[in-house]
Amino acid sequence: MTGNSELNTEKTSELAEKSLTNFVNYKANRSYDTRF
Repeated sequence: MTGNSELNTEKTSELAEKSLTNFVNYKANRSYDTRF
């Protein structure tokens, strides 16, 4: 049970990291678009 919980936490943080990266890239692209 503990191992499963740890696995879920790992997956969740990995997902959060991915969405955060996507968000940062999105914001970077948006500011890039408005400059040109």
